[in-house]
Amino acid sequence: MPLYLLTHQRELERPSNTGRLVLEELLVHASLPVTRLEWQRKNPDPHLVQLAEQQKLWLLYPASEPTEAVARPEPLCWASQHWVLLDATWQESQKMLRQSPYLQQAKRLSLPASHSVYLLRRNQQAGALCTAEVVVQLLALSGWSEQSAALAQRFMDFNHR
Repeated sequence: MPLYLLTHQRELERPSNTGRLVLEELLVHASLPVTRLEWQRKNPDPHLVQLAEQQKLWLLYPASEPTEAVARPEPLCWASQHWVLLDATWQESQKMLRQSPYLQQAKRLSLPASHSVYLLRRNQQAGALCTAEVVVQLLALSGWSEQSAALAQRFMDFNHR
């Protein structure tokens, strides 16, 4: 299972970026396949475009409307899915989704609603999670409880620095 962090250009330099924690924890400590790709509106990553066209790409993103039908892979299996997560502020991620037809084409998984504990950014959407919090939930739902707990601990340390 590859996880792709599709990162907005501005996010790459932000000290409050939690995508960096995900990369360090999952690649270095857990040896799980995670790739960070810089989002480009005019030159999308051809592999992600191909996966979306083949209906093999899952976008981890909240439903835009409470009544929106959101697919759920059965069983939720980390190893057999291709996941993409938009690593950006909520305003930037909405723009990325709106300007990327292949992301709109991807199957969408909306994780169960929960309260974010992320302290390092203001003006967050109610019920919205940061990148690290989403990956913690995905790992837990996929049966990777040790990796989920390790990433959660790194996130809490980072969040309270």
